[in-house]
Amino acid sequence: MEWLAIGALAATVIGLIGKFTNWTFSGVKRYEHRIGMIESKLKLLEQRTETIEDDILELK
Repeated sequence: MEWLAIGALAATVIGLIGKFTNWTFSGVKRYEHRIGMIESKLKLLEQRTETIEDDILELK
């Protein structure tokens, strides 16, 4: 009977560790995705800024 309780407790602990690991991993993936989106938008803004700067220099 004791082994059954210890087994159930061990399974619960392992399950909780697994859920925490999965939650952490998915949080990191969401963070990396957001960073990628921000970098993409920044690159687009830099390209537009260069185009505007070129247009201003052309007008001078």
